[in-house]
Amino acid sequence: MPHAVAVDIGGTFTDLVAYDHDSGTVIYTKSPTTYGNLVDGVMDCFAKAKLDPHAVNFVNHGTTLVINSLIQRKGAKAALVTTAGFRDILEIARGNRPDPFDLHYRRDEPLIPRELRFEVAERIGAKGEIVTPLDRDALAALACKLAGLGIEAVAIFFMNSYANPTHEEEAAQALRALMPNSYVTCSTELTREWYEYERTSTVAANAYVGPQVTSYVRRLETDLQHKGFAGSLFMMGSNGGLLSVERSCAQPVALVESGPIGGCIGAGAYAEALGFPNVIAFDMGGTTAKCALVENGRFSVDSVYYAGGYVKGFPIKSSVIDIVEVGSGGGSVAWLDPQNRLHVGPHSAGSMPGPACYGNGGTQPTVTDANLLLGRLHPDRFLGGELKLQVAAAGAAIERIARPLGFEGRDGSIRMADGILSLATVIMAGAIKQISIEHGLDPREFVLFCYGGGGPLHAGALARELSIPTVVVPPEPGNFSAVGMLLADARLDLSKTFVGVLDQNSVTALKAVFAEMEEQARATLVADFNARD
Repeated sequence: MPHAVAVDIGGTFTDLVAYDHDSGTVIYTKSPTTYGNLVDGVMDCFAKAKLDPHAVNFVNHGTTLVINSLIQRKGAKAALVTTAGFRDILEIARGNRPDPFDLHYRRDEPLIPRELRFEVAERIGAKGEIVTPLDRDALAALACKLAGLGIEAVAIFFMNSYANPTHEEEAAQALRALMPNSYVTCSTELTREWYEYERTSTVAANAYVGPQVTSYVRRLETDLQHKGFAGSLFMMGSNGGLLSVERSCAQPVALVESGPIGGCIGAGAYAEALGFPNVIAFDMGGTTAKCALVENGRFSVDSVYYAGGYVKGFPIKSSVIDIVEVGSGGGSVAWLDPQNRLHVGPHSAGSMPGPACYGNGGTQPTVTDANLLLGRLHPDRFLGGELKLQVAAAGAAIERIARPLGFEGRDGSIRMADGILSLATVIMAGAIKQISIEHGLDPREFVLFCYGGGGPLHAGALARELSIPTVVVPPEPGNFSAVGMLLADARLDLSKTFVGVLDQNSVTALKAVFAEMEEQARATLVADFNARD
């Protein structure tokens, strides 16, 4: 019997949902995320679900690999090749100061350091004309230098390439031939808009995560095929649509919010079926809590995503569903600062060692430990009974931060656990306010749709904090993001800058450009998804 499968890799657990086309039955399972080799966790889910990959005709996969690599700075050794005179564009960035009252304000360091940014003689004019031809000899010499430096990935950005990508395409073709073992990407493969800093930042991020994502996706594809899988493998794009394997490897930044997006798609589908026009999709997992708005049945899609946040992070020009994420999940660590003030997150205990109550060697108190100590989790039924939780270990971990605040004994630990959950609630409520009140919307006019391993557990407290009258919890909420991935459609977003005087000639030219983009999108969808022409 053929199955459609969705797999979502989170910070703590890897979730799988399989739908049997013939019987209409659904299989749910999850396993701890295997950080040493993420594919192992996926294969473990297949084994636990007793799914034969030979009987699967469709797999959609969401992962937090890209955003984790960017935030944790665990990407490839990448170099930037750019137009002569523009080596420091990543450093200059934008002149705005988002946090004017922070006297110690500093942006995050560029992904590619200055010593790995190189200039090549070439220049395209603002109207797309070639001002200075590309110096191919210098490019060949640079390729030898990059190989000697052990460069794993190369990002190419040339000024005004949005108007004429010829030089970037030439350079990319040459470097791929000269450096066959390196990942090469250019800015016009990702966006044709004219923002030079954003394009440079985007292609730098693409190169930074490219080798890791390509290796992972290809390994997943190969392992599935070795086990008999002959169907179609797709990745969950940040824009809410499916991406082919080839496009995912060429544009890994399009997966920057790949994991959480599935739940948003599912929340939108459930809201429509239940007749709720306005819904707050709230997902609390093991590492983070995420929320997004469904307003009048539609999600808002942003054209720019800021990795690390708008204040200190860097932009990625890629369509992403407007989603806010905070470090307040089940595995978020509760800790005291030097002034003995209590904090929750953003650091997480992850899946290994995990919360103290997992019994895997973790000693730091987490939100899950607090829930267990307060009796909100059953120690023998966690993860379907596979993982027995240790109440004593949770109590000992929380006691370590309760004692310095004067809370002694079991009663003191109980009060501290309650404080941890109260603080977590405030943090998560703040995220919901950010997508609602800060946009001029009243959360009381929305339905709170909660899912994820911890979403339903905290739904009541969140609803009271924000005066939201209705809470909806879907079936199998712990696997809901994977459910949403099964409901996603193919989607492709293209954008291009067009500059001209607003007259009849420009309108005619604009129509021609739009028709060209439409034809490009059609051809891409046909190629990527075997869609009907």
